[in-house]
Amino acid sequence: MMKLRSRVAVAVLMSFCTVSSVAALDYAYVLEKAQELKDSDFYGYLEKAKEYKDEMEERFAPVLDAASDVKEAIPDEIKGALTEAQVRQQKDPWDIEDELMLAIDTMASPLDFLDCVDHRILGFCISLKTSWWPKLYFTTIQENYSRDSHIEVRNTIRDVQIGDIFSIDTQDKASPTSTMVGGLASNIATGLGNFISWLGDLLYSPGKGQPRQGEASSDTSFDESGYVFKEVMVMGSPENLAIDAYMSLITFNTWCSSSNMPWVPYFHSSQDVLSWRWMATTEVLSMGSYGVKQLTWDDIGSGYGSTFPRSGYIQQRDPFKASVVAAYRGFDIVTSYDEYTSTTGLHVSNTMDKWATSTWQRDGYLTSETSNKKKLQMIYPFQGEMCTRYKNRNSLFDSDMKRFMDGNAAQSAAFKGYRAFRCCRKRGNKFLSNVMLIDGNL
Repeated sequence: MMKLRSRVAVAVLMSFCTVSSVAALDYAYVLEKAQELKDSDFYGYLEKAKEYKDEMEERFAPVLDAASDVKEAIPDEIKGALTEAQVRQQKDPWDIEDELMLAIDTMASPLDFLDCVDHRILGFCISLKTSWWPKLYFTTIQENYSRDSHIEVRNTIRDVQIGDIFSIDTQDKASPTSTMVGGLASNIATGLGNFISWLGDLLYSPGKGQPRQGEASSDTSFDESGYVFKEVMVMGSPENLAIDAYMSLITFNTWCSSSNMPWVPYFHSSQDVLSWRWMATTEVLSMGSYGVKQLTWDDIGSGYGSTFPRSGYIQQRDPFKASVVAAYRGFDIVTSYDEYTSTTGLHVSNTMDKWATSTWQRDGYLTSETSNKKKLQMIYPFQGEMCTRYKNRNSLFDSDMKRFMDGNAAQSAAFKGYRAFRCCRKRGNKFLSNVMLIDGNL
């Protein structure tokens, strides 16, 4: 490392000396020519300028060549050092042990978790079993959030080859989670995305600023408009089944469990080439009605941004807030069941089931799936609070950005997603009626 730094220093010094010496020799020459132009008449100005143009370019050619040598040679020398330094600045990914500890910590404080997920018993439903001996059932109606989703946000995605999909050695340093948590699901989805992009490249070549598969879709800089591009994956949370089973046990079976399957990808932006990676398609037409329905543009939170349009291009200069917006957008694509479904937005996704498991599937058991109702919990690069809503967070005095960038040069993030459910366990074969004692809050 010291030898590399020495070579770089010598190269920079020599190039600087070359540029400086040539520039110093020609400084008097430039002043002389400028004075001549100043003393000439107006009509002779253009003629003299043309006369001196070729001569000036010839005399300053060594300066331009030296500058070009510095630009081309220095990055090649320090590229490895910069990459190594960036790797050292990246925290270890969230692994399966962290996932297990998150589940254990949740089970160790069930009262706090019940308060977080807004568990409430609303009343009871009446159902009938028709047979030679009819039987009435009275079953509780309850609502709660379920931490059933795992969301990963990155600036780039890797070019995973088909033969490397199931290899544990393909985990890159920018990944927020290890292979056993989200890496394998991401590899599979990215491999399919590679195939889709290969087919797309046969017909279409991405223009300037549009990311190709396997390339950096965004660096840490921003264009003049302040847009940054994010990649997102949404899958079933690995600890979902254990948490739901435990909460159902301690609530005496008055718990709405999610039907999400652990590790199953429901959305991966590498496959959503048209609406996420290229441009907002039909959702441009929905932005107005969505804003009116939410009565605000920053529906995620003040200073954060909007869920719509649900594309990877986000107008946000704060890396932490950009990751939150990207997570909400990906989460919303797979959990919207009204006029803003993934189908109407032309997204490639596998929509999550809107019903809790083993419940009567009736309109009264559906909950709002807007961004105001969804909750997130950051788990990487730092573990945030459970059931976080960013709607009421103070964006002016928030220290989350500093914590987000600490040891996170790749600007990667991982979240747990909470969805609201209302349910009444299905018993018998004929639904009769609901008896609501209190109104639902979700």
